[in-house]
Amino acid sequence: MLRAVWGGVFAFGLLAASVLTTSAFAAPDTAPFQGNWVNDASRTVLNALGASDNEDVARIVVTQEGKSRLRVHLYGRCGSNCDWGSALGHPYTDAASSDMVRAIRADFQTPSGIKHLTLRPGSRSSLRFELVTDFTDRSGRHDYETSGSLRLDNAPPPPEKPMPAPVVFAARPSNAPQAAVALTPTPHHVAELPPARDEDEECTKVYPPDVIATPTPRGTVVKDFLHTLINFESDKLAAAKTVQVIRQYRFDEQCFIGRGKSKFTYWRVAGQFPKTAMAGSDCVEIQPDAITAQGGKVVAANRVIADFEGDTASASRAVQLLRSNKVNRQCFAARPNEKMVYWLAR
Repeated sequence: MLRAVWGGVFAFGLLAASVLTTSAFAAPDTAPFQGNWVNDASRTVLNALGASDNEDVARIVVTQEGKSRLRVHLYGRCGSNCDWGSALGHPYTDAASSDMVRAIRADFQTPSGIKHLTLRPGSRSSLRFELVTDFTDRSGRHDYETSGSLRLDNAPPPPEKPMPAPVVFAARPSNAPQAAVALTPTPHHVAELPPARDEDEECTKVYPPDVIATPTPRGTVVKDFLHTLINFESDKLAAAKTVQVIRQYRFDEQCFIGRGKSKFTYWRVAGQFPKTAMAGSDCVEIQPDAITAQGGKVVAANRVIADFEGDTASASRAVQLLRSNKVNRQCFAARPNEKMVYWLAR
């Protein structure tokens, strides 16, 4: 009898704990942040404060995406409205067990640098914004922070003025003058019948629209909203160029052969290697049939293109991958920094 009573008490306790756990982790309430928000300061006031067109927030649109995600679209003032792109917003509540959202954070990659946006509740149904800009374009401009108030606007967002074409700098000798090269997209064609995939392939799904370069305590990393893809440490320019490459080619997979320092990385879109290089690409031609494995190294025309440090099995897998996909170019996003290497096929 006593055992039955204790059993009932234990079961009741488990049920109560389950109910408490479920209620404690309710989805964050992001409804107060959703909507079409415009800068509360007039253009006249902003001019009087000395805010230039490319430093000011014009409009922010926050929408629900799926059951638990927010999409934040940021517009700046570039004469008229300038589209700075969209990114996933991450909610922060006022306690680990609370659903009351205190802030929304989102990061945006633009041609000139990275913008870190924070939204907080304001007074009288308004929002406060804080925008930190880290420049990566070697313009010499100082990184800066700006803030202001947003009011809800029921009108649809105005037609946006596109961002300027992204500009990066070609690799050059240290004593040579710097020349700008615009990376403009061209159509990317892929093979119609891709080779069978390696059953042991290790790949990470990438979401190219959400890929950004952002500073962390470990250095400047390239990441999407789920994964850190590459850590460029102090090389902010190489990180920015890598973001452009991933977005331009729409790479949606980062795959690996090997481990540690000898890891061989390759990128694909829809399971295949792109065929057409975008303008301004830094690529080296290779002949697929001439790719061989030599003592743990992958060699093409007497040039080592991958070193597995004695791991002959991984080197052979890499050779099979490159030859079967008819890969004929090794490309670099930001030489002399070679952390971002990608491959193109015939």
